[in-house]
Amino acid sequence: MFTGEYHHNLDAKSRVAIPAKFRDAFDKTAYLTKGLDGCIYIYTVEGFQKRFDSVIALNSNKAEIREYQRSVFSQSMDVDLDTQGRILINAQFAKMAELQKECVFVGVGDHVELWSEENWNRYFNNITDEKLEAISEGL
Repeated sequence: MFTGEYHHNLDAKSRVAIPAKFRDAFDKTAYLTKGLDGCIYIYTVEGFQKRFDSVIALNSNKAEIREYQRSVFSQSMDVDLDTQGRILINAQFAKMAELQKECVFVGVGDHVELWSEENWNRYFNNITDEKLEAISEGL
């Protein structure tokens, strides 16, 4: 289970360290996928297998399902953690999430999100207590 918010920097070689609190769950491999709202989703091997199974189980006779499956899987990749717990963020993913230097890891239960600090601050600052209360009441 992933919770919390952690700030790390992307180094000159486009590597970023997985927060120590999360690192053990990943063992030696993580899966990156294009996330929603401008972030990258990071899954453990087991977590990505569950995501894979749920997406592949959708009815691919429907065009929008095929489009979704292609989008999810074409924009997913496995990465190895080095001995210091860092992962390499390739140019495609860095551009997609607008990663420069300052990054934010956000634990969201079954996976981790990786945001540029600027995008995270913009997103999170738009979530008011009133908005959260309204969402909570609707659940």
